[in-house]
Amino acid sequence: MTEAAVFRRNVSPPTSTDHDGSDTRKDAPTYQMVPVGGSREMLVRVSGGEVIIFSVDTQVCEFGLDSSPPSTAPANQVVLNHQAETERQLTLHGRSVGRTQLIAVDLRGKILDRLTVSVKSERLVTYNVHCLQDLRRKTTRTLNDLNIIMLTVEKVYLRQANIRLQKVHERPMTFVPEDLGDPIDTGDRSTPVHERKVVKAIENTLERLGMKRQRVNFVSTWNLTSRNQDLLGQTLPVVGGMTCLVEAHDRALEEATTWAHELGHSLGLKHDGHPSFHLMNGTGQSSFMMSGVDIDEINDTGMHFHVAPP
Repeated sequence: MTEAAVFRRNVSPPTSTDHDGSDTRKDAPTYQMVPVGGSREMLVRVSGGEVIIFSVDTQVCEFGLDSSPPSTAPANQVVLNHQAETERQLTLHGRSVGRTQLIAVDLRGKILDRLTVSVKSERLVTYNVHCLQDLRRKTTRTLNDLNIIMLTVEKVYLRQANIRLQKVHERPMTFVPEDLGDPIDTGDRSTPVHERKVVKAIENTLERLGMKRQRVNFVSTWNLTSRNQDLLGQTLPVVGGMTCLVEAHDRALEEATTWAHELGHSLGLKHDGHPSFHLMNGTGQSSFMMSGVDIDEINDTGMHFHVAPP
């Protein structure tokens, strides 16, 4: 009799950019994002007998086993029979936007494991990048530095949530005609945002530059603080949109995780309930890995089951 069949992935380190929208935490439902018209690879571990794996809704997602030719790969059911513990590869094919489950059962029909698959359409998010300068100082980052960092952030969001980031404008130096201080103090968080000195100065500058309200503005700064607490980044609503302030330092990959984290805030994500190895954790640990809940929050396509799972 079959003892177990578990959908799983080889999890990359949190700082890796190779995460692809999978959430296989033991305390959360197993989840995989698949772009519509795209594919994702998943592993299934089989032990002690025969296992049947099927897709509840093949109009949303089909799958192929191991390295089957593309013409024969899509299926709605496979049977695996291994006496010793074996790990096999499943390739998920996103056919149409929606939500479904892959279910593993034994010969008696007992459900051994479930994999929730969200097939998502692409969401476009436009952004601008700025190198900040005031009357006394400027960020140590160059525009070329920022563009390299954003290539990393673009990859993370496209692979994990099918969000395409598109740069609209770039400013090699955005001059704020005031002394913003060092560190830049974004102000007491109990004070309304529109009353904070630094926020007002940046907002006035962005309005003067004609930045449109629907875009995210990434601003590279020097040291940041708020209420005497050091910050790596902070996201603030300005000009009717969102501005992500990020402190420049000499570790580009770690800095990219801060940019990705602040973008998450600009799209509505918060710190609450995130383990330390996830992108939106509040402990300051560097990570690119999103949870399935985060992915659904920032790209709400692929949320509905067309066929109810058993």
